[in-house]
Amino acid sequence: AVKTGGYPGSGPTNSNESEEYNGSSWTSGNNINPQRQGHAGAGTLTAGVIFGGTDGTLLNKTEEYDGTNFSNVNNMNTSRNNLSGSGSQTTAIAAGGGTPPITAATELYDGTNWTTVNSMNTARQGMGGFGDSSASVIAGGSAPYKSAVETWDGTSWSTSPATLATARTFFGDCGSGSSTAGLVAGGIIATGVVAITEEYNKSSNVFTAAAFAS
Repeated sequence: AVKTGGYPGSGPTNSNESEEYNGSSWTSGNNINPQRQGHAGAGTLTAGVIFGGTDGTLLNKTEEYDGTNFSNVNNMNTSRNNLSGSGSQTTAIAAGGGTPPITAATELYDGTNWTTVNSMNTARQGMGGFGDSSASVIAGGSAPYKSAVETWDGTSWSTSPATLATARTFFGDCGSGSSTAGLVAGGIIATGVVAITEEYNKSSNVFTAAAFAS
């Protein structure tokens, strides 16, 4: 795994640092450029991509990671932070975020270019997301706190009958998994920070086509 940037909790600036995780320990890696927080990412340890965020100004900047170095590549079409990102370096999807105002805009990345596609039905930021550019799921977000879920089929977004048990926003690292088996954890509700975890499962069973479970 790789973690990049963020707000260190003190001082006037965001971080440009990266760290790699090998299953047992963290090791410092090469820096990203620029320093940023509120960005999203997709991919793997040796083929990753990060995009969006803010360094004091909203960003559309994109960087690819080869396991050693970060390289600036083509920018997103819409600058934003607190967006959702998932997929691979060549099948990434970026959705929502703050521009401001909060946006429903969606873009797909093919490893070279970003393409603006159909927007989500509900504008939101700080949501959990998992999947890729051909099939993806978005859950929760704000404002206000949302439990609504939308699914992406490669062309358009549809509101899902599945909803989160607890409406919330700003999940830890958005979410993880595939469009049929995903996970969101933590987040913020009206009364504060929560440790709630919910799993998403989708099957061809007509009785429970898709659902979240605590």
